[in-house]
Amino acid sequence: MLALAFLTMLAAATAPPVNPDRHYPARSSAPVPLTTAEIRRLFTALFTTPLQEMSHLLSWSCWRRSATRPRARQAHYQRRLTASTG
Repeated sequence: MLALAFLTMLAAATAPPVNPDRHYPARSSAPVPLTTAEIRRLFTALFTTPLQEMSHLLSWSCWRRSATRPRARQAHYQRRLTASTG
């Protein structure tokens, strides 16, 4: 429980300030904030993988947050929009 509380506080501390525009996430190209699960995975990898693999893991995490998740979020928003209007 303490570990989960620590990870949640860390995720909240690294999150950017909330934008008042409710459509901002769909238009933003900024990396998605770290989630509790992502922080837990990075901490686990930090203590269980060799240093050579760590740079690859961090690069993959940055790529995932900056490239994949924003596109998926935008696609979900678009699908919801077409479903609610059509």
